[in-house]
Amino acid sequence: ALSAARKGVKNFDDLPRDVQYVTLSLVWTCGPNGFMKFKDFRRALSKRNFVLASVALRDSLWFSQVQKERAKNHYNLLKNYK
Repeated sequence: ALSAARKGVKNFDDLPRDVQYVTLSLVWTCGPNGFMKFKDFRRALSKRNFVLASVALRDSLWFSQVQKERAKNHYNLLKNYK
């Protein structure tokens, strides 16, 4: 999961740990190929725009497929990150 996260988000190692956690969770859940389809999410992270990343998650099919509590936690963690 770590190598796929680093491949998909070039600045992965420079992101806050909580954001890395959300990213790794996505890679683990969707697999490396599925994670690469989160283009808006990955683009937002590359710009350190965590609000936009949270919106990309919320608007994804993933958000409706995983446990609601987990999806909301990931969304809120990104949205509220300073």
